[in-house]
Amino acid sequence: MFFKVVIIVTSADAEGADGGAEGGRARAAQAVQHGARLRRKLQRRLTRQAIAEAKAIKEQIHVLAYVAEL
Repeated sequence: MFFKVVIIVTSADAEGADGGAEGGRARAAQAVQHGARLRRKLQRRLTRQAIAEAKAIKEQIHVLAYVAEL
C-alpha cells in the first residue's frame, strides 16, 4: 500500500523573504517525515493484527482437527 503526499503551495506561502521560503520547505519536509512515520506505525499495527488473526485461525484449525478425531 503506497500513499502519495501532495504539497500545495498557495500564493500566500510563495510570497515573502527567503527565510519564509526556507521555513515553508522545512515545514513541508517535516510533514513528509510525519506522514512516513504515520505510515510505518499503521503498517506495524496492521501486520501485528494480521499475525494475531493467523495464529487464532491456526488454533481453531487445530481444535477442529482434534474434535474431528474424537
